[in-house]
Amino acid sequence: MLNGHHNIKGMVFRNLYQVEAGDTIEVYSGEQVFKYVVVHTDILPERNQPIDVRLSNAEWIKETEDERITLITCWPWESNTHRVIVVAVPIQEEFANR
Repeated sequence: MLNGHHNIKGMVFRNLYQVEAGDTIEVYSGEQVFKYVVVHTDILPERNQPIDVRLSNAEWIKETEDERITLITCWPWESNTHRVIVVAVPIQEEFANR
């Protein structure tokens, strides 16, 4: 799970809300590149929500049994009332170089 700001401190996830299923994400570790394909996106209400809604939203940051990356940021720009969730899974090697 990677969390980043969208409107301060580098704005690393400034446009995360625009990511769609089928988009490719590349994660770099030194010279190594890990490629993922987006399989799920969501914008969830967070601020002023009942505790059961907020706990349900928190399910996205729990450990999973499968290999994936989950990207999370606040949204929209001026109020941060929601969470943007993007889930991507590894692209199989035979498809990564096409």
